[in-house]
Amino acid sequence: MRSRLLLLAVVLAVAAPGFETPAAALSCSYPTVVGGGEPQFPDPYKGNYDAIIEGVPLSGPSNDGDLGEPARFLVTRWIKGRGPRIVPVGSATDTSVGSVTMVTPGYYQPRPGEVARLFADRERGILYPAACLFGDDRPEPRSPLRKVARSEVRDVAAGRAWRAHSQRGRQGLHCVAAHPEGRHTGGGRECEVGRPLLAVQHEGGRVRVGSTAIIVAGTGIRSVSLRTPDGPIDARPRRDGVAVLEVLSGRVDAAEVRARVILADGSVRWLQPAGYRTALTPDPELGRPWRSAIDDGFPFRFSKADAYEQCVGAKQLEARDGNGSSIGSAGPVCGDLRRDPYFFGIEQPRPYADRENPRPEPVRTVVLGAARPSVAEVVVRDPAGERRLTRGPGGQFAAVYPASVAPASLEVTVVFRDGSTVTHRGRGGANGR
Repeated sequence: MRSRLLLLAVVLAVAAPGFETPAAALSCSYPTVVGGGEPQFPDPYKGNYDAIIEGVPLSGPSNDGDLGEPARFLVTRWIKGRGPRIVPVGSATDTSVGSVTMVTPGYYQPRPGEVARLFADRERGILYPAACLFGDDRPEPRSPLRKVARSEVRDVAAGRAWRAHSQRGRQGLHCVAAHPEGRHTGGGRECEVGRPLLAVQHEGGRVRVGSTAIIVAGTGIRSVSLRTPDGPIDARPRRDGVAVLEVLSGRVDAAEVRARVILADGSVRWLQPAGYRTALTPDPELGRPWRSAIDDGFPFRFSKADAYEQCVGAKQLEARDGNGSSIGSAGPVCGDLRRDPYFFGIEQPRPYADRENPRPEPVRTVVLGAARPSVAEVVVRDPAGERRLTRGPGGQFAAVYPASVAPASLEVTVVFRDGSTVTHRGRGGANGR
């Protein structure tokens, strides 16, 4: 049977400051119809594409499973062109460490583990798949993944059960698929190459989360120690290649979970869940903690790829019982750590405006930024004292104050490892872009 991929769309993108659409507006040409016969599609293999590849996307920052740009793509076959084993590909989803996620209809929406054949052009080191493609006559590519026999695991918390199973492929590729029993929302698949992964999946939608699954998967794992808001959990895989699955009730944020993994060779790995690197900051009014996250730019070195700026955002975690939302988010605050040793901004997040509250008051004052390893600490002084901030796992730092603390009253001192300091007084930030 003739296989055709027909993607016709009009770009309807909501742009936010600091964000760009992943590609230009679509311009699709229609097939030629001769004498009332079958449409004549041009052969995409004769098109002027920079690359034609087959493979599977790997885990990374995502929006409900749709990977953000650039997504990591494991190439199992180069049909045209050549390059490394893992390449960055463009995506319809532009995720953010702030509160805005942008989706451009009609473009490639990769999900971890879903096999794909891409006809792509290269721009700044990223492969952008063709948005309008007709007439791919070749059979669809076969998935390199195979289910690991007897790898099913199950766990229950507060009457809510999850199941998971492992998949494995060549080149060190492995995936884990998890889903809640008897429910159609939640779960998904995560994939990695050559190293173990930690995944956090939620059962339910954005508003109501009934349970959270924590999964550690990979080969050569001897033991796992999880750090969770419910306390430490120690576990061992039933056998090599079988995932460790633990289910907690309600909503547990990925920033609240870490894993210490001991491998068969005796080495130790500390894992964060797939996605942005995160850290937690206490709330000054004893509410839920705040999650800071960093998008550390474009880490690939493919062709002459140009690194993006780094961005840091912060958001208060949602209620653990799965109901309600957080009071606000701050950022993103962006800079370039290739050019400057640090950057920061001072934000005052506000609730969304509505008819009843057209000009909402700030809910907090948030200092957030990022620094190179040459920075030992960041000292923030307010009228009541000082806080000493250290770099998080991605180099980010954050401090949250009551809204009554005015940004102009804060003094930020950057302390370098060589003992030198730089102080900023009464400023809303430094080295931002």
